[in-house]
Amino acid sequence: MDGLSTHNEFFAVRLLELARYIAPRGNRVKFVETCEEERIRSFLEGFPEVWQRITDNPPREGIRPSLEFVAERSAYALQAAAFQELIVSRLEAAGIRCLWLNGLSLSLLLHRDIAARDFEGLQLLVSPGELAKVRSVLADLDFEESDGKLSPGQELACERWGYRRRFRHNTSGFEVVLQWRLFSHWIGSELQPFEELWSRSQILQWEGLSRWSTLGMADTLLYVGLSAFEHGWGRLQIMLDLVLALERLEFTYDEALELAGPRRVVLERAVELVVWLMGVPHPQQMTYHYGDYDRALDEWADLLSEKRPLQEELVAPELWSCNPSQALALRLSALLTPELRDIRAVALPPSLIFLYPAIRALRFILPGSS
Repeated sequence: MDGLSTHNEFFAVRLLELARYIAPRGNRVKFVETCEEERIRSFLEGFPEVWQRITDNPPREGIRPSLEFVAERSAYALQAAAFQELIVSRLEAAGIRCLWLNGLSLSLLLHRDIAARDFEGLQLLVSPGELAKVRSVLADLDFEESDGKLSPGQELACERWGYRRRFRHNTSGFEVVLQWRLFSHWIGSELQPFEELWSRSQILQWEGLSRWSTLGMADTLLYVGLSAFEHGWGRLQIMLDLVLALERLEFTYDEALELAGPRRVVLERAVELVVWLMGVPHPQQMTYHYGDYDRALDEWADLLSEKRPLQEELVAPELWSCNPSQALALRLSALLTPELRDIRAVALPPSLIFLYPAIRALRFILPGSS
């Protein structure tokens, strides 16, 4: 661990080394496309000398010029800001509280600019009790649920066991993700309920936009770190976000670990992985889980090879920071919590949705039942 700052060119070089691990060899155009797919080009262009060594100056044929790339990203950020502003105004008028995740919030917190970080769509977190009202607001704004039509029983089951739904704007195609829990059951659907998150939330503001609420500093680190394992490490941006959160957010690491509760070890692993691979200082100057760069690289390579969320692997005994009996109960709860595909399999009436965990259990009992 050599203690690099994210403002240092050597940090950008470390990030490029990881990109070369993924990209095709010897093709600069494809390499730049990989940086775009990994959503790290915006950050790397902040180091002109490093970036020009890759792209040439002027950029070789086939590489999008920086001005074109920046203009496209800025236009998308402005579109996202317009949708967020519209939704904020409607929710405030209805007296509905919400926390904005990712999107403009993470770009502003980590980069001090709403257009500096690549992202797709917007995410908002609301209290489970406000879910129906928020869905109605989105419908009035011409957003349609991407998951399609569900029966009343299936809708009720999704609200009870799920944690998010996707919406797409009918005219523009812009996507909004509506969450009523911060994490899925694989991490812990009851970890950090809305009211607790709201009590620690912070207000953000950007020129011309109404103020909006997002996660507090320690909760943001928790969200970025645990989401990396929950949704997979498929993009280098996930690693970059976590490093920037460690360096640029004001929090105490002990507070973040306390908030992680039974998932403390998962947050520790996420932090240690980026500490070793990116060469940044650890918040407490110690590591437990990897020990050196090569072990961290092997772990990351394994995570990349899967190109999918870890899901069932997240309930392994070594990934719980609690006593064995509590860990066993949490593992069983995660395994037997119905997912959308389980709920879609059978349209049960509202009075019988208690049977969905049994349908879920069939996946683990009967071969090929999934």
